[in-house]
Amino acid sequence: MQDFNRRQAMGYSAAAMAALASSSLAPNGLAAAAPAHMPKIDPVPTNPLAARAAVFTVVTPDMDASIRFYHDLLGYDLAKTGRLRGRMPTVAGVGEAGRKYALLHAKGVSPYEYGALRLLEAPAGAVLNRPRPESQLTDPGLATFQLMTRSDVESYKKMTEGGAKTLSPPTFYSFYHDRPLPGVIHPEIDVEVTGYSVFGPAGEQMFITYGLTLDNKPWPVKLPAGIMHGNPEALHSAFQGCSIMCLDRWPVWDFFEKSFGIKSTRDTAAEQDGLNTLTGLPAGSYFRFGVMGEGVGIECWEFRAIRPPGTVYPLALDRTGLALVTLVVDDLDRVRANIRAAGIAPVGEGALPTLTTEYQDGLYLRGAVGELFEVIGRV
Repeated sequence: MQDFNRRQAMGYSAAAMAALASSSLAPNGLAAAAPAHMPKIDPVPTNPLAARAAVFTVVTPDMDASIRFYHDLLGYDLAKTGRLRGRMPTVAGVGEAGRKYALLHAKGVSPYEYGALRLLEAPAGAVLNRPRPESQLTDPGLATFQLMTRSDVESYKKMTEGGAKTLSPPTFYSFYHDRPLPGVIHPEIDVEVTGYSVFGPAGEQMFITYGLTLDNKPWPVKLPAGIMHGNPEALHSAFQGCSIMCLDRWPVWDFFEKSFGIKSTRDTAAEQDGLNTLTGLPAGSYFRFGVMGEGVGIECWEFRAIRPPGTVYPLALDRTGLALVTLVVDDLDRVRANIRAAGIAPVGEGALPTLTTEYQDGLYLRGAVGELFEVIGRV
């Protein structure tokens, strides 16, 4: 473990690597102008619709316990509670009117910013989306979501004293001389962090990460304002993104490019037992770490093994745990045109309540390894 007394950086997430060179959101929810220190926009955009992971939905068998976890331990504000009614989304598993929901967000973060949490009441007898011990992180599918902390020591202490399940104490890992894929206008960066895994009351796994500056080594890229939470006194940030585990990254990349025009910006070998320890992967595991587009907040992990596991656990809104990621895009009609051209059929229409509106247009897509996405436009 590294010396905690030499840590000088603010909280930073592995998922935030996807947004190191992207702009923040303005109060109206639209992309703000890039700061002067940021590089010029890529002439072939890796994220042409400005897609961003905006809301993460957890289906919980105990709404009160989940609200306490996210409010008391993560420090999120409870913004809205209610029951689904009126125009119900048509995606399978959403159930009937009357289903309870709650919306929370990090302290100091505008409701127009990304990284909010949506809790949905689980139906009676609901099983886990990724049951344990049958399901492990090595199994394909949407596996985790992530946030940052200003102090991994304080965060870990708060979680463990609050009774949350963790896999290990904060563990060091790094990406040195990490280069973008050819054609992407990004600098080579060095990233040093510690992180740990914690599980919510519904069985959802999340990573909490903290950025390091060792021996007065400066950060290679200044973090844009939109990556950090709005209240510097808050212990935890808004959710920054999610990780998709797969055995073959090409179908995952293909889905995002066909649906949203998103291109992968990084594809790095991850061969560190620190990562394996904090995520729960077997010692000696090896995977490819990829980033989907600039500012999207989605990672793609391609697990490598001689005999890799083959079970896929498709997400559903009538099973507990992390069940859905909401992507906000600049042009919802363009997404519809893209999927029609690619022969991708939506699995539902409509949208669940967000922090800013109860009803809006949207659609649901299923990704290459069973992940479930809600796609909405900015309002």
